[in-house]
Amino acid sequence: MLTNIKYYSCPQSINEAVRELTKGRGRYSILAGGTSSLIHTHPRCLGFVSLKDLGLGYIRQAKGMLRIGAMTRIQEILEDKRAGRLAGGLLYKACSCLGSTLNRSLITAGGNMTQIFRWSDFPVALLVLDTKITVAGPSRMTVPLIDLLKKHPKTKLKYNQIITEIGIRDPGKGYRSEFIKFSRTNFDLAILSIAVLACVNQGRCTDIRIAYGAVQPLCFRAYGLEELIKGQRISEELIQKAGEESTRLISCSRDLRVSPEYQRSLLKTLTLRALKKVLLNPK
Repeated sequence: MLTNIKYYSCPQSINEAVRELTKGRGRYSILAGGTSSLIHTHPRCLGFVSLKDLGLGYIRQAKGMLRIGAMTRIQEILEDKRAGRLAGGLLYKACSCLGSTLNRSLITAGGNMTQIFRWSDFPVALLVLDTKITVAGPSRMTVPLIDLLKKHPKTKLKYNQIITEIGIRDPGKGYRSEFIKFSRTNFDLAILSIAVLACVNQGRCTDIRIAYGAVQPLCFRAYGLEELIKGQRISEELIQKAGEESTRLISCSRDLRVSPEYQRSLLKTLTLRALKKVLLNPK
């Protein structure tokens, strides 16, 4: 419970929000959608700094980039036609898997990146896209998502840094995508998820990116599996080999919800399913 909360601030600019967080010296938490604040706020937290009035709820497209403000709700991304068209509907597929409409109307894009969990869906899709994260703080910086997720963002970001924007470059024509989430029910947390983005030209895979979620504490790119497929002529044999190799190349950390044997079997099954959809289907 939030029994120690004694302070609440609603800044009107990003610079003011950074100053408020700096003043708190790590004892103030950022309040975005608020879906995880009751459960995951540290006991030593003494206050909240709200981002609701910073103008960060937007989706813009310019010069081949889709820019999503950190306070944009997942439901808004799901309903946006520009986001829906990107990379063969990859973002649409991932966002539609993220809980119920009620949850998606509360969860923010930036909050889902900062308060990332093992089972988070949205970041898995972003990993296979050329995604960059804009961070405000004492100084402004833009970092590739893959670098931000080398450690948990809550430990990588300083207490007075705020994710303000997610920038996604359109991969262009010729790319196909698939996102699969496996869970016990439609609204349940992922037991395993996979995102695949690939380009096939004249029967050969010229580019492929594969990311997994809920396999390890943080989602990740499967570079070894990508190298196995990239540049090869597409065939049922290649895809079957990739499915087999996925259980060798990818280590699964312990998950109390499923046995290790089931986890490895699921890894192979979803890998085969996603690769067949992207590499064999013309559309």
